[in-house]
Amino acid sequence: MSKPREVIRSICEQTLGIREGAKRDQRGDILGRAVSILADNLYSKDLHFIFEVIQNAEDNEYAAGVKPSVTFLLTRSDPTNPANRDGALYIVNNERGFQEKNVLALCNIGSSTKTKADGYLGEKGIGFKSIFLATNTPRVSSNGYTFHFAEAPGPRCGVGFIVPYWDDGPDLAKPPAKYNVDGTTCLLLPLKPGKRKAVEAELLSLVPETILFLKKLEDITILVE
Repeated sequence: MSKPREVIRSICEQTLGIREGAKRDQRGDILGRAVSILADNLYSKDLHFIFEVIQNAEDNEYAAGVKPSVTFLLTRSDPTNPANRDGALYIVNNERGFQEKNVLALCNIGSSTKTKADGYLGEKGIGFKSIFLATNTPRVSSNGYTFHFAEAPGPRCGVGFIVPYWDDGPDLAKPPAKYNVDGTTCLLLPLKPGKRKAVEAELLSLVPETILFLKKLEDITILVE
C-alpha cells in the first residue's frame, strides 16, 4: 500500500499532470476548463452543503460494531488564521478512514468513475466541493492523510478546487482536545468572511427527524461555540 504522502504526489503528477518545477501539461489545460464549469455549477446553486456532508457520511464505510456518527463543531477561533473572526467548522466522522480511492474521489470533477458507495461525491461531482461555499481552504485529516485544497488556482497549475496539497506540521484538521470530539476522519473549514451566521443557521435548522431518513448514520451531533 502506498504511503499517504506518496498517494498525494502521485495524484498530482499522474492524474492531474502537475509536476514540481514544470508547466502543466495538456491534462492541466483540460482540467482548468472543467474546473471553471464546476465553479459555475457550484455558485449558481443554493446548495445546502451541510446536507451534502451528511449524505457523504451516510455513504461512507464503517467498521463492524461502530455506531456511525458525524459531529459538526462550530468554533469562534480559526487555527489557520487567528484574525478570522468568523471562526471555523470542524466536521468529524467515525468512518473506516481514507484510502487512496477516497482521495481520488475528492480530486475528481465528475462522478462517472465513482459510485455513491465510495462517498464524497454528488451531483456533477459537486457533493464534497459544495463546502467551498463556506471555505477557501478545507483541510482533511484521515488515516495518515493530512492535506488541504484551495479554491484559488495554484501557482504550479492554475487549477483550484481539486488539487491536493500535503500538510506538514501540526494536524490542524483535528479539533483541539478541549472540545472532546474525536473521529477517524476530520475536516476543518476555516470560514469565509461573513459566512458564520449562515453556517450556524443551517446547522440549527437540522431537525431530529433527519436521522430517520438515513440507513447508516445513527447519530448527528451539533456543537456551536
